[in-house]
Amino acid sequence: SIATILLITVVIILLQRGFASLEGAIARGFEGLIAEIRRLSRSPSPSSAKKEEEARTTGGGAFLGMIAGGLVGLLLGPMGVVVGGIIGAILGIGLNAKA
Repeated sequence: SIATILLITVVIILLQRGFASLEGAIARGFEGLIAEIRRLSRSPSPSSAKKEEEARTTGGGAFLGMIAGGLVGLLLGPMGVVVGGIIGAILGIGLNAKA
């Protein structure tokens, strides 16, 4: 019927707009990640006299971050689960290293 066709058309248009905004959010996230990696790579490395102790981690923070990020990403679909899991794991590693 016409109502079904109209509903399907509206859903398709909304999905296309949603994917475009998701793509923009992912691009902004990766730009921020690249900027942070560049900033960290430019920081001076510790001298041999001031070697810092290497942090020992179990990987629990990365795993929990990956799960949490994946769950948040469920709202955005399959790509959101993947990107959310990756970003969550990176944040989990960072939080675990600070502790």
